[in-house]
Amino acid sequence: MLRFNTTLKSNIIDIFNYSYTKWRRVHSSKDIRSAFIKFYQEKDHTFVPSSKVFSPEDQSLLFVNAGMNQFKPIILGNSDDKRFSSHLKRAVNSQRCIRAGGKHNDLDDVGADLSHHTFFEMLGSWSFGDYFKDVACKLAWEFLTDICKLSSDRLYVTYFGGCDILGVKADIETRDIWLSIGISPERVLPCSPKENFWEMGETGPCGPSTEIHYDRNPANRFAPEEVNVDNSDIVEIWNIVFMQYNRINEKSLEPLHSFHVDTGMGLERITGILQGNKSNYDTDLFMPLISKLREVCNSRPYQGKVGSEDLDGIDCAYRVVSDHIRMLTIAVADGIYPGLRDRNLIVRQVLRRAVKSGIDTLKAPRMFLSSLVPTVVSSLASAYPDLKNKQNEIINTIDSSERQFYDLIDKGTGTVMFAMSKMKPDQTIFPVDTMRKLMLWGYPEEYLLRLTSDKGVTVDQPELKKLLEKRTLDKTKKTKQSVQIDVLKVQKSLKDLAFSKTEIVSSSDLKNAGGFVPSTCKAIVLENGSVCARKVEWNSQNEVVYILLNKCLNCSRMNHLVNSMMVLEINNMEFPVEKTFDIDGWIIHKLLPSQTYPQSLILAPYHTIRIIIKQQKWDSALSAIFYTQLFIDVLRNKISNAVLLKSRTGFDAFRVEVAGYQTTEDIVNLWKDVLKKVPQTSFDLDLSDTQGKLCITKVKHQGTSKTVIFCLTGKKAETALKLTPEIQEKVNQLQLSSSQLQGEEITKIIKKVGNLTYTVNAEDIAFDVKENCRQSLGQLAHKLKLNLKQPVKNKSLS
Repeated sequence: MLRFNTTLKSNIIDIFNYSYTKWRRVHSSKDIRSAFIKFYQEKDHTFVPSSKVFSPEDQSLLFVNAGMNQFKPIILGNSDDKRFSSHLKRAVNSQRCIRAGGKHNDLDDVGADLSHHTFFEMLGSWSFGDYFKDVACKLAWEFLTDICKLSSDRLYVTYFGGCDILGVKADIETRDIWLSIGISPERVLPCSPKENFWEMGETGPCGPSTEIHYDRNPANRFAPEEVNVDNSDIVEIWNIVFMQYNRINEKSLEPLHSFHVDTGMGLERITGILQGNKSNYDTDLFMPLISKLREVCNSRPYQGKVGSEDLDGIDCAYRVVSDHIRMLTIAVADGIYPGLRDRNLIVRQVLRRAVKSGIDTLKAPRMFLSSLVPTVVSSLASAYPDLKNKQNEIINTIDSSERQFYDLIDKGTGTVMFAMSKMKPDQTIFPVDTMRKLMLWGYPEEYLLRLTSDKGVTVDQPELKKLLEKRTLDKTKKTKQSVQIDVLKVQKSLKDLAFSKTEIVSSSDLKNAGGFVPSTCKAIVLENGSVCARKVEWNSQNEVVYILLNKCLNCSRMNHLVNSMMVLEINNMEFPVEKTFDIDGWIIHKLLPSQTYPQSLILAPYHTIRIIIKQQKWDSALSAIFYTQLFIDVLRNKISNAVLLKSRTGFDAFRVEVAGYQTTEDIVNLWKDVLKKVPQTSFDLDLSDTQGKLCITKVKHQGTSKTVIFCLTGKKAETALKLTPEIQEKVNQLQLSSSQLQGEEITKIIKKVGNLTYTVNAEDIAFDVKENCRQSLGQLAHKLKLNLKQPVKNKSLS
């Protein structure tokens, strides 16, 4: 049962002028989600909890965009996947999904219509090599007509009408199944691949689908021509995909080893239908959010208008903000923070889009966005209980990112106004150099156009368009996936060759008193995204090569460091490893070309090579990785409001970025706690040379929104810790020697203060001591300069 408190309920009724009938109360989103799962559980389906909205194992996707993503290993026939039981034949769940980037991207449509979302819940059921088309169609029809009580006179079904390019014939079998259920032939419609051939991405599992559509128009009518037509009252509510193929490229499909069923029904859409609404936003999933948003912004009531009818854009803004805050809440809860790359960049864009809609159209006060988070958590916590535990972290993260955006707006606006104030009276075009700088910062172009228009200044539109296109291109490059090989093709060819998965070699197996012993292993070369079963001539000066080894050092914690500490010895020549990829247990090594290599190299299948580890680099990476993880663990326990934005580990160094302003006292205490924890920490690598070697050398604050902490470890930390008291002592001695000085002596000391200040700034020493030394030297320099200006008293000549 949907339960609102009395005040909220009366507000909603007042705002929307909707009567809450018994039908709507019974069919709450929570009830519908539960009914769906229960129905399929009674049909012998196993409930599998929703996965996170991103999959570290699948680098082909920015976000989980469908319920089937976590089941991809089963569909591809990976029986070794440990996440699921090998006996899993039928499954059901409600999967949280994000469609904002990649093949399925609804971001630009959100707000413009009544049905698109960046975040939604997919009610899904699956059969893995168990039942197929007949049972899938009958179960779907039973749920909609018997459980949901939808009239069959308002339902239409579509099926795949065939595709000559793909070489797949029309799905006549599915058409006949629908007819056998009792659906009239004129309601069973063939459609093109665009509507009825579903694909997860550019490559991967796919197959023909059949869709069920519902006519929202209450009139008793027959309108098959409006199926799959935009702005129609007839909407798709359920998609049943018959997973029969694996897409290799644009025109190539191959049959899967066994056939599967993947069904998906959007909770938001079916909730809107069962609650008698024409919009997903008029449901109990969004109305409390819109009500809260109106309260925060003091805007007019939501009226559900779209397009030209929404003259002031307020209804569109309500939809944008309410949708985006749901997406942001889920993304941050799953560990995706606003940032500069890949999915993090998209989350930041969504947040800024929500903020702009709020402050520009709804006239929201600054720092309004996080006030909506508790409403989202209250709505979704019954399905995803982890949201309650992470509510404070979500609020802090959104606050921090929103504050950064306001800092950018204020900085950019100040720059625009200053640039216009410096323009000559006869100058009417805004300076291009300043515009280029603003676009590089990410300053919203609409703000620039608004400010310049108010002052009667013209913006060079062709140049602005060019800059925006460049910014979009740069963002596209940032979001591009790093793996440049066809993962699915590699998996298939390795299975066909029965090439065993890579054996992980422990560092202790390779280590002796003299350092690391080279490990001999067998290699296979990948060519054009596939395993090459013949000799390959590698042009080592121009071509990138991917090599698969049957053994690999366990360096998953330090993947981005391997190029500097691991080399492959091929034919008595050493080749640095640029990057490694773990593809379902096979470890791929990427080697870059170099002019210092021989012109070409012949690599035969199962070529014998050696892995060589550079001992010094290994030790420094090991130290940094250990302290990075320990520092983050202590940080989360020590500082209650700390939200880790990201971390980066190097050789004998790392840095962490934390949301909010962290005081010097907090950071010093954190440092002490980390050092106390070192002897108590168990780690799966040799740490005999790392204990007590940690030094925080720099702390940068970005206003009150972010704190960046820079740390040294290992030998670098040892050097910094040794140098710190030496520099502190020099500052103390200089302070003592500067008292009771006059004339030229003061001038000499001022020069010494300047030199020592340069040394303090340049050297890596403990950050708190550096701050104290800077302050002391600054005060000393100020005092000496004042003394220098005072007249010297003349001595008596008598």
